[in-house]
Amino acid sequence: MTTYRILIVDDHREIRSAYRANLELLEADLEVLDVPSGEEAMLEASLQKIDLLIADVRLPGLSGLELLDKVKVFNPDLKIILVTGLVDVNIRRQVADAKVDAFFLKPVEIPDLLDAVERCLGLVTGDTTSLRDTDVLTRERSSENVSDLLTGLRQKLGAFSTVLLDDHGKALARAGGLPDAVEKSQVLTTLMATFSGVNKISRFLGKSQPEDLWYFSGTKYDLFWAHVGDSHGLLVASNPISEEGDLAKAIMEVGHTGRDLIDILNTMGIARTVTSETIEKFVEDIEEDIPDIQEIVPEERGLASVLQNGKNVVTSELNAFWDTATSEEENTGAYNADALTYQQAHQLGLTPEDEE
Repeated sequence: MTTYRILIVDDHREIRSAYRANLELLEADLEVLDVPSGEEAMLEASLQKIDLLIADVRLPGLSGLELLDKVKVFNPDLKIILVTGLVDVNIRRQVADAKVDAFFLKPVEIPDLLDAVERCLGLVTGDTTSLRDTDVLTRERSSENVSDLLTGLRQKLGAFSTVLLDDHGKALARAGGLPDAVEKSQVLTTLMATFSGVNKISRFLGKSQPEDLWYFSGTKYDLFWAHVGDSHGLLVASNPISEEGDLAKAIMEVGHTGRDLIDILNTMGIARTVTSETIEKFVEDIEEDIPDIQEIVPEERGLASVLQNGKNVVTSELNAFWDTATSEEENTGAYNADALTYQQAHQLGLTPEDEE
């Protein structure tokens, strides 16, 4: 039996593991390798013959598209399957020009991926025309609607940029460019950190997905941030808004666009859905995560000890410090050297004697 060597390239370990586990279930003699970057894939491909490459388009360093161009130079018969979470029209055009054997948008349906693998390696007979033609067409039309929504919102608000992000901070689609100060700062990283907390709170409140919208007022530009389902977010950067009426309109438009994006992502099979069982599980997790108060309040309550923890400072620690400081002030007297408390005056015999 012929042994086929498959190389998986994706920077997310859990995705590589899922692909590998499912590929190993196929009734075929397969040797499956996986690496997290295009550079490592190049090394593997140079050391041994690869029959099938399954690669993410967006990789750290060498992209999936750049990788296939380089590998095909010394392995022209290589079969290629590309996967991406990007819905940008230009990316789709580049993939079409690359003439890959199959192309999937994330999240990938595993049965369809396995079907594509079998067809690429000739493990099945029959028609090998493009897979899921109807579904692919639906997704392409939906992705164009995403671009139209972002462009329309940008025009209505006169914004610098409107961006659809996934929960890893990757821009799936955008209209316009974010200000450099935002693009190069920790703003995006900070916004990504809100997913876990917002999702837990929403599910604790019985909602299947968050419906929050945040507004940040600035001197050079304003930012709007809305969670789109539980795995995507809409970021808008606009000129500062001073009129309350204009702000209300902007918030309404961002909210409407966010809801429209959820509908489109659901059509594309990208947005995740949450069941009642999942909600109950999150509630249980929250209740289990609440520590006993004795575990939170430190024994040493000086301000320096509280601030030493930096970002790990919790509200209860600060409250404990101020409670202690207030208590000490009441017991030791005022800090003004020119004034005496009633207790100090009494000790010096400067207060009237208590009547018997």
